Amino acid sequence: MNNYVSPDKRLSLATCKKILKRNGVQHTDEEIIKIRDWLYHLADIAIDAIDKNASPSELEKHKGYLLKRGYFISENGKLKKLKTAKTE
Repeated sequence: MNNYVSPDKRLSLATCKKILKRNGVQHTDEEIIKIRDWLYHLADIAIDAIDKNASPSELEKHKGYLLKRGYFISENGKLKKLKTAKTE
């Protein structure tokens, strides 16, 4: 399974705390990290499933959504991660 979001690009602990606090439930830092990591893992599973099971026409339908999130549809109809250009 791919890790589509590198650890340094994930939501910060502070951001996760702010989001989770809206529900009025307090979580420890360890719980928040586990929740965040589980959600990213779940997203990786979903992306892999889409990549393996979606027809090219289904992927094409969601092209704008995928592009905004850093993916594109290759010539063979597979979902691929965009490579970011390195700047010096």
